[in-house]
Amino acid sequence: MMIPRSMLFRFVVLLAAASAGCSSSPKTQLYTLQASAVPQLDDGNRAESRLHVVIGPVTLPELVDRPQIVVLTGEHAVHASDFNRWAEPLKAAFPRQLATDLARELGSTRVRLPGLEGAGDADLRIDVEVLRFEAALGDFALVEAVWTLRRKDLPPRSGRSFIRERLTADGYAPLVAGLGRATAGVGRDLAAAIRELRPER
Repeated sequence: MMIPRSMLFRFVVLLAAASAGCSSSPKTQLYTLQASAVPQLDDGNRAESRLHVVIGPVTLPELVDRPQIVVLTGEHAVHASDFNRWAEPLKAAFPRQLATDLARELGSTRVRLPGLEGAGDADLRIDVEVLRFEAALGDFALVEAVWTLRRKDLPPRSGRSFIRERLTADGYAPLVAGLGRATAGVGRDLAAAIRELRPER
C-alpha cells in the first residue's frame, strides 16, 4: 500500500518537532544541603566540647520531604520543581548538616547521628522537629524547629528556633545556600542552650 506523499511529509514534520522538543527540555539540576564550615576543634577544656551528643530523631514536614525542591509562590501556593532537586533525601541531609554545624559551634568531634558507631552511649540526646523548611526565590529562606535536650543528669529542656535568611539573588543555588545558613542558625541555638545547661556535680 502506497502512503500519500502529503501524509508522509506531515509525519516527518511531526517527528522532527517532537525530537526538537525533547532536545530542548530543561536539564535537571541537583543540589546538596551542605554544612556551612568544617568544625573548629576545641582543646577539650570546655565542658560542652567533651559531651558526647547524639542528634535524633529529626523529623521534617512531609511537604518538603521529597526529591523536588519546594518553593513558595504565593500566600497559599507552592511549587515542587521537577528540574531542581535534592541530590539526596532531606531526611538524611538535614540531620547531617545540623550535626556538623553543632560540632563546629561546640568545638567538638563527639556529635553523632543515631545508628552511627558510638551513638549508643551519649551524654546528651537532642530531639528535633522541623516545623517549617521553606523558601521563596529571590526573597527568603526559613527554618523553624522545636527541640528538646535530654541529658542523663538533668531534666529535659525544650526550645524553639526561628531562623530567617534574606536572599540577595534569584535562583535555586542562592535559595539552597540560604536554607543551609538557616539550618546553621538552628545549630547555633542548640549550642547556646547546651552551654547553659548546669554542669555535673
